[in-house]
Amino acid sequence: MADPLARFKAVQQRGNDRLVEAHHQFWPSEATMAEGSPQLILDRGEKVITPPALIMQGTNDDNLTPDMARNFATAYSRAGGTIAFHEFDGEPHAFIPRDPNSANAQKALALIADFIRHQTG
Repeated sequence: MADPLARFKAVQQRGNDRLVEAHHQFWPSEATMAEGSPQLILDRGEKVITPPALIMQGTNDDNLTPDMARNFATAYSRAGGTIAFHEFDGEPHAFIPRDPNSANAQKALALIADFIRHQTG
């Protein structure tokens, strides 16, 4: 989760009690969400290690929204990291396991395999 505080506020605003409760299981407060947020750590300019990263994002994801993913990819690059960011038009959260044989899932799986091959030689 790149920005737990932003996600918490978004699901809270939408009245998604299940995801609000899930946040409370991991984060005792909004202050700890902000402190441990990878997005906010990058925004604060903290020194971080930035290994190569990969993001697969559906444009219809209402769990981890496309803007959160784009913001993180931008901040990660700004911090010196290399990040491959791929958006999949119309796809929801967890689109790959929902329908692993779909064209977008197959494309995403190929991108993941290529990313791993490239990183491991």
